[in-house]
Amino acid sequence: MKQYLLVAAMLAGLLFCLRALAAGEKGNGGYSIVCRDANGLIASAELLDTYEGRLLYKKTYSVDLNSVEELVRVAQDRVRKYVLFASKLNKEIDLIEKNLVFIPEGHELESTEDAFPVIKKKGCEFEQLANYTEAGEVFVSQEIFNRIDNLNRAALILHEAIYSIRRKALGETTSQNTRRLVAQLMAVNPDQAIIEKHVMESLQQPTHANRPCGLTGSIEERMENCSYQVPQRFNMVLVTRTENLKEVWLDVNNNILWSERLPTKMNFANAKEACRKVTEEMAFLDEFQWRLPSGTEFQISGESVMSAFNYRNGPEENNWYWSSTVKGRTIVIFNSLDSTTTYSPFTNSRSGSVRCVSPVELNF
Repeated sequence: MKQYLLVAAMLAGLLFCLRALAAGEKGNGGYSIVCRDANGLIASAELLDTYEGRLLYKKTYSVDLNSVEELVRVAQDRVRKYVLFASKLNKEIDLIEKNLVFIPEGHELESTEDAFPVIKKKGCEFEQLANYTEAGEVFVSQEIFNRIDNLNRAALILHEAIYSIRRKALGETTSQNTRRLVAQLMAVNPDQAIIEKHVMESLQQPTHANRPCGLTGSIEERMENCSYQVPQRFNMVLVTRTENLKEVWLDVNNNILWSERLPTKMNFANAKEACRKVTEEMAFLDEFQWRLPSGTEFQISGESVMSAFNYRNGPEENNWYWSSTVKGRTIVIFNSLDSTTTYSPFTNSRSGSVRCVSPVELNF
């Protein structure tokens, strides 16, 4: 039975690999330095991260009988005080462990061409040990994996997890900074200052606030994806930033999605119609129906909404916004300057600013 399951797993892994290659997907992943004998058999293999750590950064690594899990925990403990990074790292490790696909011996992974190493051992070659695809599979060469020790296996898991974080947060396309961090985390003699530098620059950098995020998945998955780039602001969490940098934020206290301010001011009738059109534009966000906010929604969320959307460009000019709350010949408007709502005489000839909302049902 065990032999059958092993064969089935190997065939499934090969099928996944062929699908990815057919789609033209290059992916990102860990390199190894592999030395082979005259018969093409592996004489030695080492992850590029630890190879560079030994030769370039003078790091020392202990080859002992610790399990892969124990060695990964050592690295996790070294970043535990960086709470956000540690949380993301733990999630990424869980994802990797769930999505590992071992490619059977006799097959090899194509190079992802994202390592750019500066040294190589004479007589040996760089070979692709792992490939973390855009679809989420983590392909690993069974042949090379079988010939690296537990230290390098643990380093591989950390490499894939940290590189994934840096791709999501910073858009990195090379593993160089990831390898520097892994080299320190796995060492007997780590440099905590270097660890801190690479950890602190890995997430939520203002200079990377203009990259799309949260383009696919459920609301929760979109928020998780964007959280690598943008922190929660008060009770507001970024849900998506489109290719043209239009944003949607969620008021997590009240389960209300808020749109960007629409580009032009307009009268009340056009404002209501504009929010209906947002429903069509935001069709990729499931089947949510967008409308003008009520006066109450502005009262409970307005100040937080202004803070969330203004983080990139600073405070907006003194605008007032239409609400859907009409009472007699007056309508509730929201003033962005002081985040207050007031009843104002209603005339359809006035032009105000527009944001749209969509209530959602979420369970956090």
